[in-house]
Amino acid sequence: SCNETLPSYDDVIEKMDEMRELNYLVNYILINYALRNSDFMLEVITIKSQIPTDKQNYIYYNRKEKNITLLISSYKTFKNYGQKTITITDEKFIHIFKQLNYKDGDYLLSLKKGERPSVSYLGDIIKSMTAFGLREGSFFKVVLKHLLEEHKYQELEAISLTRGTSLAVILTSYNLLNN
Repeated sequence: SCNETLPSYDDVIEKMDEMRELNYLVNYILINYALRNSDFMLEVITIKSQIPTDKQNYIYYNRKEKNITLLISSYKTFKNYGQKTITITDEKFIHIFKQLNYKDGDYLLSLKKGERPSVSYLGDIIKSMTAFGLREGSFFKVVLKHLLEEHKYQELEAISLTRGTSLAVILTSYNLLNN
C-alpha cells in the first residue's frame, strides 16, 4: 500500500551484509539491479559456448574473468530493451555462488534442486529471503527513494535499464517523495 512503512536503505544494506548463501545473492541482485521476481527464473550455465540464444534467463560464472553474468531475455519489456546483460564482480557474491555447487541446467532458486520454479513460487521464496521480508516491489521503492534522495541520477538510469522500465514510468508509478 502507499503508506507502508519501509525500512531505510542503510538498514537493508546492513541486513544484507550479515546474510549468507542464497539470501545474500537475492538481496544483492535486488539492491543493485532491481530485478523483478520473474527475472530470477535463472538457469545455471557452466560453459560459455553453451549459452543458448533463446528467450530465457541464464546465470553464468566465468572462471577466467572471475565474474558472473546474468543474461535476461524473458521479461515483458524485452521488445524495448532487448537482452539485459548484468555483470557481477562482487567477491562475496561470487564466492557464495561457487560454494552452492550448481550444475548445468539447475535453477538459481528452485523448489527441489535443479527444478524450474513457477513465477508465483519465485515471488514467495524471494520475499522469504529479503531483508525485512520485503516484496520485490517494496524493495525497489527502498532503493529508488535512496537514489533520489542522494541525487544518484546515473545509478537511477542504470537501474531503470536493468529493471527494464523507463525512468518516466518509474518516477510516476513509484512516486515516493510525495508519500
